[in-house]
Amino acid sequence: MQWRKTGDPVFVSLHRDPWRRFWSKVDKDGPVPSFRPELGPCWLWTGPVANTGYGKFQLNGRTIGAHSYLVPIDLDLERDHLCRVRLCVNPSHIEAVTAKEN
Repeated sequence: MQWRKTGDPVFVSLHRDPWRRFWSKVDKDGPVPSFRPELGPCWLWTGPVANTGYGKFQLNGRTIGAHSYLVPIDLDLERDHLCRVRLCVNPSHIEAVTAKEN
């Protein structure tokens, strides 16, 4: 919430602020992968989910994978979930790999 000089609250639309909209759909209290406990907890996407099981996020009129929003990579690489949880958006659980590695 922002405030005008008069003290009246001005509500900032989540629709216009992708950063706030994204984080409103993330639960940072997800499970810790039993086979990789050193990774810590998954950050689970609670928004829309694609048929593939990955989270979906609308950005500038395009639908992208929710896990793609926080982890930019080179075009010739893919994102791989170290935790094996498709709804996880924790950047420390995602690494850039080649298609062959993935």
